[in-house]
Amino acid sequence: MTSSLDERLTALLEHRDAKRMLMRYGLALDSHDWPLLRRCFTPDAVFDFGERRGVGEGIEAIVRTCHRALAGLDASQHLLGTCVVDLDGDAGTASTYVQAQHYLLTAKAGNTFTVGGRYVDRLARTDDGWRIAHRQLVTLWTEGNIGVFAEAEARLRERGEEEPAT
Repeated sequence: MTSSLDERLTALLEHRDAKRMLMRYGLALDSHDWPLLRRCFTPDAVFDFGERRGVGEGIEAIVRTCHRALAGLDASQHLLGTCVVDLDGDAGTASTYVQAQHYLLTAKAGNTFTVGGRYVDRLARTDDGWRIAHRQLVTLWTEGNIGVFAEAEARLRERGEEEPAT
């Protein structure tokens, strides 16, 4: 059975919109745009950050975890690569390669910590577009000084910036 041109065009636009939302996630993290990050997830989303950060349940827990990990760094860069999105009605899945670099100028050890892996997502169509309902970070490798995160969090506490902007 052949789909009509309108159905195929709608499917392409839906796919594009879902993929754009996934890419905005990296931009939100690196620019510390917490309102934009909130628009990447459903309100009741779950994020399995892995052993180091655990599971965040609900958008505010996810934003708080990302803020505490990144806002005290001098820079981060989340490079999102190969991305496969499959949509079926109001639900979908995605798998996206990620290389996340974290930088903190420090005298204690190396200045960088890099994570290579992929995000495994369940997506949901909402009234506001596609959102991540469940995300799992599958870490394939790491390199560098994991201590940059503890130093960055200490910086946040010193500045009294432990909570993200709304």
